[in-house]
Amino acid sequence: MRLAASSGLRLGVINSDESLLPFPNYGGGAIITRNVISRLPKFFEVTYFPPVRLLDEVCDPSTRDALVSALRGLERGNMHVPQSFIEFFESRFFKLRLKERISEYSSLMEKEAGSVDYLFDPEYFPFNDRRRYLPLDYRLSDVFALSRRSGKRAFVEIMGLSDLQHNWLFEPIVHYVKYSPFLRPGGLFHAARFDIITRVYAHNLKKEMFAGVFALSWGSLYNLGLDHCAKCGVPNPALAIDANLLNYRKRAEEKEDSVVFFARLVMQKGLFELPFIFKSVLKRTETKLVVIGRFFSDRDERRFFDLLERCGVRDRVIWKGYLTGAPLFEEVSRSRVLVYPSHSDSFSFVIMESLAVGTPVVAYNIPGPYSVFAKLPAVKFVNEFDSEAMAEQAARLLKAPASDYDALMRDERVMEFLRSYFSWDDVAKSVAELIFQRAAHSRSTRGVY
Repeated sequence: MRLAASSGLRLGVINSDESLLPFPNYGGGAIITRNVISRLPKFFEVTYFPPVRLLDEVCDPSTRDALVSALRGLERGNMHVPQSFIEFFESRFFKLRLKERISEYSSLMEKEAGSVDYLFDPEYFPFNDRRRYLPLDYRLSDVFALSRRSGKRAFVEIMGLSDLQHNWLFEPIVHYVKYSPFLRPGGLFHAARFDIITRVYAHNLKKEMFAGVFALSWGSLYNLGLDHCAKCGVPNPALAIDANLLNYRKRAEEKEDSVVFFARLVMQKGLFELPFIFKSVLKRTETKLVVIGRFFSDRDERRFFDLLERCGVRDRVIWKGYLTGAPLFEEVSRSRVLVYPSHSDSFSFVIMESLAVGTPVVAYNIPGPYSVFAKLPAVKFVNEFDSEAMAEQAARLLKAPASDYDALMRDERVMEFLRSYFSWDDVAKSVAELIFQRAAHSRSTRGVY
């Protein structure tokens, strides 16, 4: 479909994860949201709805002032922010108790929703499930509540629901309990609770209030049982990387004999499996492990280093902390292989960026990344939780002859794939096309799953 700029379709954007606002936000979803939403005014009349979670996160005047400044900045970027929202945060916010804020602000949102044709949450995820002070429908997400209350149908792009497995409470728990303090008796209850919540959210996506459901990969839709859903789709391309990353590439003879891991340092990214995998690599070849990322709890940090000691590999592991930009890409490009035992990805910026800087990847065959990268020779997939197979593939890449290694990274399939992901403008256009297509058929698809 050929798109015209400013088509006249009025889109209300509700970003539940605050990616457009001046608050800490980590992960690939935030990067995608910022880059896509900032470009959507080329195609739609966009109105921005600040999320309800701000009502207990803005706790002092300086934070409030930063928020208002950010909202005015969005206005300068051709995105409409209703004056009623700005006035609420500027003048009314600290005069009201929390319950009064919720009542007044939700009423404002419902009123402003009357001026848009559709709603759109570009990072749909159950962020409000622990906020028990919210009305039940808002605990099920802003876009769910606002669509239900205003009667406006919604589009969502799912980024955090793709981890749902039909056997989530069985096989994965058996494996996780070996590595993680998370799954104590209380942790098992939390895991069961999260599984139930996730299934509720996945089921809700089939409701008529959702005019379109988008994901970063077909594997994510498959994992949710939505791969044959008529209103579902995947933007192509779904994300973008900087073409300048290719400048970090090195020949095999310029690289170090090291293994690298970079991600959020949490259980879902395979943090507690990493020591066992690296121990198995060392049985096959001499190397070191470079870990890059931020721990999100002191308990996880202690547990990780305890596991390194237990596995007898602590002296071979270097933790670089959190790196971004040039320091990160330089470090990853120097290593011979990225080991990535993640259980939680819809697509994976980590894999994309590693390939771009010239470092091959060994990863678990979870549905999202597997559906994207399976045909590329520079990404080796092994069965999820198979740490021995991951170690074996990593060791092969560490010991590969330089000529074979360089040919692997210069393979035209890899290069052609990377070149197709160099433009955020193309990503925004692909999202806009999906919205237009689903909007054009929204009447005929009512009641059609």
